[in-house]
Formats: sequence, C-alpha cells, structure tokens
Amino acid sequence: MNTIITGASSGIGEALSIEAAKRGDKLFICARNAQRLEKVAMSCREAGAEVTYEIIDVTDKEAVAKWLEKCE
Repeated sequence: MNTIITGASSGIGEALSIEAAKRGDKLFICARNAQRLEKVAMSCREAGAEVTYEIIDVTDKEAVAKWLEKCE
C-alpha cells in the first residue's frame, strides 16, 4: 500500500509513519523539520518500509501540489 503522511516528524504523524512502515507500506512523508523527519525516515526504513521524504510546509499549496505529483 502507498501511504502519504504530512507532519511526519513528530507526534501523531510520526506514530502513523512508523505503524505504516511496520505493515510494509511504501511511505511518502513530509514535514518542516529536516532533522526530525530524517530520523523518522530512518526508523521507517529500519522497520522495512521504502520511504521517500521531503521538507514541506503544508501551508504552501503549490509546494504540496508538486510533492503530491511526485508521489504519484
């Protein structure tokens, strides 16, 4: 399954990312904090998931639209 998660660098977004990774989902995750997002991506890869991540502010509609196109 392909899964897209915003706000993946902490809290609920991080927890959802790790759970999806444990299921073996292909993850597309984004957040604003590069260091924390990289750590989450590493944890997800260690759990066996393929992960693509990008630093994005979801209030930037154009950036989000471009990212979603890349996820397809």
